[in-house]
Amino acid sequence: MPPEVARTFKNVSDEKAYMLASITGGIHDMEDRSFPPEPGVKVAEKFGADIKQRAEETGFRFTAGLEGVE
Repeated sequence: MPPEVARTFKNVSDEKAYMLASITGGIHDMEDRSFPPEPGVKVAEKFGADIKQRAEETGFRFTAGLEGVE
């Protein structure tokens, strides 16, 4: 969504929902999100390895602080 556009998110089900939003400077720098490995492990445990993999495919990295990994 472009800047200064109102955003609303609503869970329309009776089930608990989760939303993860990541705001970056734009499509030209989608590789700027790096987290330590622990959040990736927790995501996989709670939501499944496929969800963690999808996050990684969209640019999330769980490699912050690991030696030799950029």
